[in-house]
Amino acid sequence: MAKGIDPRVVKRQQQIEENEKRIKERERKANDITFKELCYKYIEEYSKIYTTNWKEYADRVHNLCTSII
Repeated sequence: MAKGIDPRVVKRQQQIEENEKRIKERERKANDITFKELCYKYIEEYSKIYTTNWKEYADRVHNLCTSII
């Protein structure tokens, strides 16, 4: 302990600040998703799993995405 400052407390505070920065960066990246990425995410995470005719949905979504973008 130098001058009443515990190095463990300082290190822990630095770790907390770094974690907060990482969380903010992840949130920013999550909010920056594009419409095209959202379309592909829908196909991969929902349509392929829960629908039997996901290929038709994929074609529809692809056509819709290209017409909008």
